Amino acid sequence: MQADYLLPAMTVLETLTYAGRLRLPASMSDEQKRVKIMQVLRCLGLVDCLHTRVGYDTHLSRLLLVR
Repeated sequence: MQADYLLPAMTVLETLTYAGRLRLPASMSDEQKRVKIMQVLRCLGLVDCLHTRVGYDTHLSRLLLVR
């Protein structure tokens, strides 16, 4: 099982940028990483909520977008 720990105060864009910079190869330029991150956001249908904070509901034990 995969466990990802996201900081609840970060936005969707900040979270994926953080994860992308950690996981994408160092040989990729910052611009290439930015483009790849945006491709992933588009693929996941998250472009409309880029600046929405990611939250965590401890009662439901699941991630949610806080608007």
